[in-house]
Amino acid sequence: MLFNAMKKKIYVKVRPNSKKNEIKKTDNGYKISVTSAPENNKANQAVIDLLASFFKICKTKIKTVKGFSCREKIIEIDYIFLLILAEKYFIINS
Repeated sequence: MLFNAMKKKIYVKVRPNSKKNEIKKTDNGYKISVTSAPENNKANQAVIDLLASFFKICKTKIKTVKGFSCREKIIEIDYIFLLILAEKYFIINS
C-alpha cells in the first residue's frame, strides 16, 4: 500500500518520427516528440530517456503503465524522486 502511494502518473501524447526530441507541457500532461521510429519499442524507450533527462532522474524510476502501442500513454514516475522537482512540472494523482 505504501508502495503505490509513492508513485505518480502523468499523461503523455507521443509524436514519433519527429525532426527533434522535445517535451512540451500541456493543460492535461505533456506532448513529447521523439526522432525514433515506433517500431521494436524504440519510440517508447526514447520517451523514457527524454523524460529521465527532463526530470533529471534515473531511467529506472520511469515506466509506461498504459499505452505501449499507441501515442497516448500513462507514465508512472517514482514519487520519492518527484519531491525534489520544481513545481513547474504538471503531475496528476493516481
